Amino acid sequence: MLKEKQEFFKMLKKRLIENNYSDYSARLKERRMSEAYFLNNKKMTREQVKTLSQKINEILQSDDFIYDPLTKLIPDYDEFKSLDDIGKQRYILNLSNIYIDIKKAAEHQSRN
Repeated sequence: MLKEKQEFFKMLKKRLIENNYSDYSARLKERRMSEAYFLNNKKMTREQVKTLSQKINEILQSDDFIYDPLTKLIPDYDEFKSLDDIGKQRYILNLSNIYIDIKKAAEHQSRN
């Protein structure tokens, strides 16, 4: 929590110096969008998101070609197997959106 407050005040100081507020609003929107993820109409727990983030970081740092990263990211494979075909498609599409969000956040953090 303290680190988040320090980061907030650094951004605030930077905005005041540069008189630039568009970057802050975009970051705020990204942060709001990435706070909660839903998979199969269930909100993912923080632990699930943390585990998923770790797996995504491993994939990004790997030099090997990973044929199908989304199947490696499925948190509950038994639940996935129990879905019908349309449910599986929806599940994979939701998982791919989560993957993209976390990947963008990881790439943004690595640049800064």
